[in-house]
Formats: sequence, C-alpha cells, structure tokens
Amino acid sequence: MCYNVYSAMDDNREKVPSAEEKVSVEANDYDFIREKIKERPINRKRLVRRLLFTVGTAVLFGIVACVTFLWLEPLISRMMSSDQEMEPARLELSEGEDNGVYPEEKIKPTEEYSDVPVILEVEKPIEELPLDDKDLEDGWSSVSSASASPQVTPAAQSLSLADYRMLSRRMLSLSSEVEKSLVTLSAVPEGTELFSDAEKEMYSTCGFIAGENRFGMLIFADSEKLEDADEIVAGFSTGESAKGVRLLRKDEATGLAVYCMNRVSVPEKAKTECVPAVIGASYSAAVKGNAVIACGMPAGLNSVCYGFVTSADKREVFSDMSLQLLATDIYSSENAGGVLTNLSGQVVGIITADHHDEGREHLIYAWGISSIKGMIEDLSNCTDRSYVGIYPVTVKKTEASEDIPEGVAVTDVDIDSPAMQAGLLRGDVITKAGGSEIRSVDDYMKILRTCSPGDVLDVEFKRLGGEAYADMAVSLETGIRKEDEEAEQ
Repeated sequence: MCYNVYSAMDDNREKVPSAEEKVSVEANDYDFIREKIKERPINRKRLVRRLLFTVGTAVLFGIVACVTFLWLEPLISRMMSSDQEMEPARLELSEGEDNGVYPEEKIKPTEEYSDVPVILEVEKPIEELPLDDKDLEDGWSSVSSASASPQVTPAAQSLSLADYRMLSRRMLSLSSEVEKSLVTLSAVPEGTELFSDAEKEMYSTCGFIAGENRFGMLIFADSEKLEDADEIVAGFSTGESAKGVRLLRKDEATGLAVYCMNRVSVPEKAKTECVPAVIGASYSAAVKGNAVIACGMPAGLNSVCYGFVTSADKREVFSDMSLQLLATDIYSSENAGGVLTNLSGQVVGIITADHHDEGREHLIYAWGISSIKGMIEDLSNCTDRSYVGIYPVTVKKTEASEDIPEGVAVTDVDIDSPAMQAGLLRGDVITKAGGSEIRSVDDYMKILRTCSPGDVLDVEFKRLGGEAYADMAVSLETGIRKEDEEAEQ
C-alpha cells in the first residue's frame, strides 16, 4: 500500500531537466546569433567604372599640368631675366685633333748576352756620366716651337703641355724597352695552378736578366717571396710564361739571389726579344736629384712609376758589406719589386720592400746597383766569397782628423769569425788590407773579392789607446761565407 502512494506522488511531481537537456535548450535559444551572414556580392561593373574614372582623372591632370607649364614657362623665364630671353644652349663635345694616338717609339738594345763568366759592365765610367741628360735636351729641341730663336738654349725655353706629353711618352716608351729585361718570378703554392692577381702579387717578385752562362738564363731578384717554393714560374714581357726556374745562389744577409732557367725551357719568343739589362751607376753624383723610372711591380703587377732619387747616401751595414740604399719620392705598394732605371734605360737600383726609413714605409727604396754589382757577378758565377766577419763603416775625409784616422771603422765583429780570432775589435779603423790603401767600404769590399777562401790577408789598422790611435797589424786566414759553403754541399 505504501508503495503505491509513493508511486503516485512520483508521477505527479514535476520532472527536473538534466544538465545535458539544459545545454541543449540554451543552444537552441542562441541559434539566431550563429547564423551565417551572407557576403554582399561584388559589383564588378561599378569597380571597373571607378578604376577608369581614376585613371582618366590622373591622365587629365597630367595633361593640364603639362599645358600649364609650357604656357607659363616663357612668361616665368622673361620675368626672371628682364634683360634678355633665356634660350637653352646646345651642348656639343668637340673632339680634339690629337686624339691620343701616338706613334710607337723604338729604342735599340745596347747589349747582347754575355759569355762565361758573367760580368756586369757599366756602360759608361762614372767620370764620363754627365749630370744632365743630353737625350732629354735633344727631345726638348725637337718639340720646341718654330718661333723659338735658335740661339735660345733648351733650358731657357718655356715648356708647353705638348713638351710635357712628349717627355712622358718617351719615358713610357723607354720603360717598355726596360721591361724586355725584366722577369716576374712567381711561387706557385703546392697543388695550385691558377690564382688571382692579388694572390699572385703576394707570391711574386720581379728581377732582371743578368746574362747567360753554362747554367742557362740568369735572373737576379729578391728571394723573400720565393722561399721554400715548390715551383717557380717565370713570366716574360712577351706575355709568355714557363716553369723550370731554380735557385742558383743566394745572399742570406740581403735576400738577393740569382735564379737560373735552362735555355730549353725559355719560350721561343722570349729567347729573341728578351735581353739582359744594361747596368748603370748609382754613385751619389750620378743619381741624386735625377729622374728615375720604377719598372716591374712598384705599384702592383706590370706597373711603372716615375719620380726622383731624393737620397743616395744611406747605407745598410752587413757582415763584410755596406750597401748603398737609394731613397725616392715614388709611392709604392706593400709588395713592391722591380728595378730603378735612369733616363738612359740603365738599371741603377733593385727595389726592396724591407728597408725603409721610419715614416717612409710607402716610398720606394732600392739597393744601389754599384754597391751590389760584385755580389751579382759572384752569385751568377757560383764564386765562393771570402769571409772576414767585420761590420764596416767608412770614415769620411770630413770626419777624419788627427784624432780619428781615415779608413774603415769596425762597428762590430762576428763571433768566432776570422776577424775575432785574429784580434780585431770594435772601434778599430782599418787603413790597409792586402797591401792596398783602404779609404772606404767599397775599397774594402773590392780587396776582399780578390781573395779566395783560405787566403792569408794582411790587415793594418789603428786602435785607440788612451788619447791617441796606435798602429797595429794582423794576418788572418779568410773563411767562406756560410751560404756559399752550404750551396757547395
């Protein structure tokens, strides 16, 4: 009975909706919000009409602006220039009668290949070399104006631009002839056949043809960039190149060396067109203040520069040598190389990139050819050079006095050298060697060249003792330079 009563109450009770049913009802109440709004259709015709209207308006504005400018421009010009009308002038670039085409000048070579042994001959003795350039005077005379009086000397005539151009073209022509004696030596890195010009410049140097003997064509150059090269390639002025270059002899103190190339390896055109360099003189009276040409690679590969020798008195002292260093006003590159020539085409210096005065690192310096001429001959002929072991400096006449004798002062002595073993000391002044007077380092170097390693050399010198110099003499046995001994082995 009870069961039925509760059942009736449950049936009459309101049914409570579940959570899911509530969510469903709420969702139905907001269905109108989720209805998709239909996009408005694009009226393409209206869009095209607007585009055409915009373009037409822009074109019309441009036409109106142009017409207005053309109509107002004369009025504005007249307002700005009340004196006269401004009419645009016609610009015409006229071509000059001389359009830069110059006749080719040829300079006949003055020297053929020398026989064995290689001897570098100076074309003229120093006493016969004039301080002015006669060829240059002849050039001035040839280009002087017809109105000039024949009695007026070339120095008194005023130079025109045509004269200056003539001189510059003659110098360029001369440098082209000098380049026939130059050879570019490039160290090819292992496993590399070709490399850029910048890389080639880093591994290249430029030397000159010194001559030819039983070893083949001899090339004198700075060896710094060619050290430990696996292969050296020679580049000639003819545009040809060839392999097969090898080191013959080298001076360790300066890095200057002679390279040789078998005659068979030299390209055919280079055999006939490339000639040995003509050697000049680099004494101060011959070059100081004179114009020079830097050929080879003074400012990069295959470059040429012009300038003047500003100093010829500087010396670099090495063991048994004191070499002349020429200073110029020519700006150089970091990897400069090549030669300096005078206006006769004679080589007067070998460019060095390692020896400069402080603050002048970017100017060209060169070894004076007169001071290294003997070295070139000895290296070319594989001559063993005598070794004493002193560092010599000339005591000039102007410096000499009753207290300081004239001769060659010893500034230092190599350890265990023949000079040290004989008793020579720093401060001694050598006045005689081998029976000949010694008044300069050049005299000392010439005497030493006449000796062979192992010869006995009598040396007379003065040594300061107290307040005066005392006369002394020793006999020493000359040795052999280390690099020459190593080359023999």
